[in-house]
Amino acid sequence: MCHTPRVPSSTETTSPARALYKIRWTRSEAFRSRTGCNEEFTFHHGRFTVWSTYKPKWNWEEMGGRAVDHDPGYTALCSRLTLYSEKEGFFREFATGVMGEVAERTAASAALGVGQAFAALRTDQQRVQYVAALDGVTALEPPALYRSKAAKEARARREEGNAALKAGDQRKALLLYSASVMRAPEVGMDMSVDDGLTLAYALANRSAILMQLNRPDLAVRDASLALASGYPESKSHVLLERMGKCEEMRGQWTEALTAYEAALEALGKKPGEAGSKIQKAILRVKSCLESGGKKKPKAAKVATQLPSVTGGKSELLPNAAKSVGVAEAIRDDGNGESGATVGAGRFAVAVSDISAGDTLVAEPAFASVLLPEKAGTHCHYCFSRLYAPLPCKRCSGVAFCGSECRDAAESTYHQYECSVGSTLMASGLSLLSRLALRMLTQAPLQEQHDALEDHVYDPHTDKLWTKELPEGKSKGDRPTNSSGANKENDPGNKCGEKRYYDAKDYRAVMNLITLSDERSPVDMLERTLMAIFLIKCLRHSTFFKKIGSKEMEEEIGFRSEEEIIAARLLLHYLQMLQFNAHEIFETLYEKEYRFRSSKTQYIGVGIYPTVALFNHDCYPATTRYFLGTSIVVRALRPLKAGEAIPENYGPVFTKQSRRERQRILRSRYWFICRCVACLADWPTYEAMGDGSSATLRCTKVGCWNAIPVDGEALDERIICPKKDGDDKDIYEALDSETSNDQDGKGDTKKNRRKKKSRKSKANKCDSCSSSTINQMDKVVRLKATFEEALSTMDKAGETATKVEVDKAVKLFCKCIDGFTDSVFPPYRQHVLAQDSLRLCISSQGNIFVSETENVKPKA
Repeated sequence: MCHTPRVPSSTETTSPARALYKIRWTRSEAFRSRTGCNEEFTFHHGRFTVWSTYKPKWNWEEMGGRAVDHDPGYTALCSRLTLYSEKEGFFREFATGVMGEVAERTAASAALGVGQAFAALRTDQQRVQYVAALDGVTALEPPALYRSKAAKEARARREEGNAALKAGDQRKALLLYSASVMRAPEVGMDMSVDDGLTLAYALANRSAILMQLNRPDLAVRDASLALASGYPESKSHVLLERMGKCEEMRGQWTEALTAYEAALEALGKKPGEAGSKIQKAILRVKSCLESGGKKKPKAAKVATQLPSVTGGKSELLPNAAKSVGVAEAIRDDGNGESGATVGAGRFAVAVSDISAGDTLVAEPAFASVLLPEKAGTHCHYCFSRLYAPLPCKRCSGVAFCGSECRDAAESTYHQYECSVGSTLMASGLSLLSRLALRMLTQAPLQEQHDALEDHVYDPHTDKLWTKELPEGKSKGDRPTNSSGANKENDPGNKCGEKRYYDAKDYRAVMNLITLSDERSPVDMLERTLMAIFLIKCLRHSTFFKKIGSKEMEEEIGFRSEEEIIAARLLLHYLQMLQFNAHEIFETLYEKEYRFRSSKTQYIGVGIYPTVALFNHDCYPATTRYFLGTSIVVRALRPLKAGEAIPENYGPVFTKQSRRERQRILRSRYWFICRCVACLADWPTYEAMGDGSSATLRCTKVGCWNAIPVDGEALDERIICPKKDGDDKDIYEALDSETSNDQDGKGDTKKNRRKKKSRKSKANKCDSCSSSTINQMDKVVRLKATFEEALSTMDKAGETATKVEVDKAVKLFCKCIDGFTDSVFPPYRQHVLAQDSLRLCISSQGNIFVSETENVKPKA
């Protein structure tokens, strides 16, 4: 996350890259009259863009009715909740006790609320070493708690599943068999129950119900795992025959033949009646193979199929489109000459024109964590919905969608987190604290330490970290911030090599903003305590390879240099994630695939280094959805080259008042939003009206004036049926009718002159006198297209077909492009079209349809 969008000033044009952002200054009487604002704005290609390099004359703290609420208590609460829960868990009590000790050990400052000694510390290493040596911290020994396996409970769930299956309740049987699989220990771990084969029996029974529920792929997997888990050899032919049937259902004839032949071999020399059935199946499959039977393709994993970005990938930002770049803030040099807005930071910017619907970013998560409440419904690794989960081999607290995800998790982070899963839950840790731990455990410690030492965010330069292209890639001119032009002052760029932003490198996340200089001592102390608490939890695992002496721990609070490094890393992550993480969600539909009644459900949190470069706007230009843990960003409205590409951090102008938005943004993200929706105090949906009136854009080059038009004038722009190949407007129709009025009661010549005068006045720009008839007619047509798009969206919801969804998307994009060129925001139909487009786009990501299987729209 960076702060509010900023457009570089007109003085920043010493290179082609700088010239890209030069935007014409202008004033608008109509805009000033609507907003009550007498400050400068720019109309970039007819679009409102705040000239944020301009230093406003007003004091935002003293704007009277526009005052930005600053509630220090609420700000502190928001920050605290990014660490731990206020209502449950033992960490809160531990933190309170330690802060009391800090105040007692040194001369406490009422203003700071913590000891002056801690408040004076300036580096993360000093902080972790100071806090680790406190008596209350050294005495803390969090227990190793996790949900272990239970063979007796697993057997009980399996027997309940057998009863449910006999009763004909297949869904209940599946749930019970899955519960048995989750609690069953690995083969041989508990010989007192089922001779140590509890897991094998649970998997075998579940494979049978999966075949009945027409999930042959999962049935084959479970049967194979049951055999690998020691399923009795005397009964193995049953599972092998089942695997053959399932492969036939999938159209995988070669695999089916292999399974049937293995089943026949398992029966031995006296196959009997079972062998006869298998022999018939073998002949049937061979016949299909000889006749070239149609082979069904194996299902691909949806979560890994990221869409391509529009127009090809950017060289600078490999996860983004070529149209996306990064503008770097130029900080004030102290003499007031630069004109840069303090806190503007880096932000994503359009390098070339962007259209509504364009895919701008498709990025895998750098790290992600599932919400604990979703552990029973979603895969712990990829976040896909669970149907027949597989457990961790040691604990019962997490579930995976398949062996691939389980192996990936257990080879990285879960081997260290497994033994303290319940401890983390009992402590009341926030999801961001868990994400900080995940970032630490998923990669080698030395790799992270090197990244921390090399590239920590510098608030004084705001430079984007880049690395040299790998050997074998093309070399050439050095890329700049956004356009790819040369960056003359980059000290890390030598010999003219091409560089890029590697979002998989830890140095990319180290380069994200932390706002450490703005943190209160209390906030920093709590984060330091959390970092050390997580270190103590990791002691129950094999994460730390070197274990020091007890004397070392008593002296400095740590057992090894590794622990000090890990604590520094955790403290950095805990600061960075507060402002850069993204909530991961899925879209829920009730019974039918209806867009208007859809809801988003929070399922986890992730860090995305490329998307973290996008700034906030209460009138966002993008929307995002998720495929598993990966994020996709698409444009909601067109943007011209040089404009910022804003996303939204939560508060939007259509749903919340400016005062509410400012309070949330200032308390959660520590900045005052200066987007145009806040400066102009745009109305919410409730206050916006029915969309009958509009503010047209003058289309004359060099004018870009705002022309208010009331609802009556727009209603009169009704296009008459074509006559002699020409369109007639309502005024011409009225004149034609009244000119033939013979009774003297119709329009007189004088009345007709008044109408023409009114028409002339309403249809001309008050600045350049250009006609606005075409713009008015266009708005009327666009409103009709919007209604057609809504109808198409509803039809797509009823039929659940991708064709109809794509058609609705195209219609909404057409509306949005047209409204953008014709009217100034906020215009009700324009904003509604963007929200509707967002709903359609969300159907391409993680979805769940109640009472049905989790499926995408049909092709």
